[in-house]
Amino acid sequence: MLIRDAEIGDGVALAPNLREADQQEMIAATGEVGPDSLEKGIRDCDQCWCLEVDGEPIGLYGYRDSGDGSAFIWLMGSDIIEDVRWQFLRASKHTIKLLSKTFESLWSLADARNKKHQEWYEWLGFKVLREVEAGPKGSAFNLIEWRKDNV
Repeated sequence: MLIRDAEIGDGVALAPNLREADQQEMIAATGEVGPDSLEKGIRDCDQCWCLEVDGEPIGLYGYRDSGDGSAFIWLMGSDIIEDVRWQFLRASKHTIKLLSKTFESLWSLADARNKKHQEWYEWLGFKVLREVEAGPKGSAFNLIEWRKDNV
């Protein structure tokens, strides 16, 4: 597995292989799914990384500075992430350590139905603060947070 800076075009390459749960989360959050939504995610991030196996994108994750000492983070991936699960989890921990040098807290909204994302955030030390309604249809999302002072 290779982790590199995401480039325009990675969303187009990932979109046909996106996990069903991630597709549903994108629809719930934005009302949209597909390559354009993933490309928008890359463009709107302060930093976005691409997970690659055999030259093919298998995941995208990134962050956006919230301007208050915190950052919003996100992840979208294909089922192939499971094949490199432990490498991915170790790399994710490293990313959190890197971000903790700049931010006091990290947060996200995770679709309450997306168990893979819930497991990822939990493994990284995030806590569910509460369930909130989000997206165009008021879908159930968990507001989650990681705090530097809880490490």
